[in-house]
Amino acid sequence: MAGAALDVFENEPVKEHPLLSLGHFMAFSHVAGYTREAVTQVGIACARNIVDVLVHGNRPASVMNGL
Repeated sequence: MAGAALDVFENEPVKEHPLLSLGHFMAFSHVAGYTREAVTQVGIACARNIVDVLVHGNRPASVMNGL
């Protein structure tokens, strides 16, 4: 393997980590959830959950229900 890249660390933002000192390692911010499409889908899921609670009396297990 010539190199490696990660976009998720246990604690972010990462300021110090042993991997960051390696010459063939790249670290990126974990931003996949911040795309326009992802934000739109979370908004739609939230709206569906609100309707489900108010209209049907159901309690959703998670804000991500319906995705």
